[in-house]
Amino acid sequence: MSDFDVIVVGGGNAAFAAAVSAKEHGAKRVLVLEKAPKAQRGGNTHFSGAIFRHVFNDTKEIDRFVPDVEKQYPGFHAEAPTYPKEAFRDDLMRVTGGRSDPELASLVIDNSYDTMCWLQEKGRMHFELAHSVMGVKVAGKIKWPKGAIVRISHEGVGLSKTWFETAEALGIEIRYDTAAMRLTQGETGRVNGVVARGPDGKIGRAHV
Repeated sequence: MSDFDVIVVGGGNAAFAAAVSAKEHGAKRVLVLEKAPKAQRGGNTHFSGAIFRHVFNDTKEIDRFVPDVEKQYPGFHAEAPTYPKEAFRDDLMRVTGGRSDPELASLVIDNSYDTMCWLQEKGRMHFELAHSVMGVKVAGKIKWPKGAIVRISHEGVGLSKTWFETAEALGIEIRYDTAAMRLTQGETGRVNGVVARGPDGKIGRAHV
């Protein structure tokens, strides 16, 4: 197939975050293998709600992602709950039954706000409040839950579409209808490539 600096298997949110980050950090040739045809690209990401949890200690920090939030939802700054690290950790441990790795959990939580900023800057993402699924109107006012407030505009469809557009603009190569079959290893055991089946049914190997 060819030689690349980085090969990413899959075309969802995590895959493109890895591909774009690799390009940002100096990888010249980055390849994304998407098993689906172009018309069905994106996997589960395409159908997701695209809601992102992140730490914020002041509701005005949301303004970076949704600049007109107070205009759209008067009283948001005063009434929406903040989401400190402790609340994020409690939620993570609750949904995982306390089995989340403490070190990895800290990495996710501590970097969550900066990651949102990175998505906005490098991923070219546009955000909105997840009002249609998370906001509950009570006595004329919207009640917001802790944490799950911000989502990508147009939800999973917008998230997937933006990632593909961002990758293409950065010169990341995307091969559709191409299924990864197995990884290859060198004599030392280091993974050095992937064997994939292309749209023509032929099997090829991409090296790193």
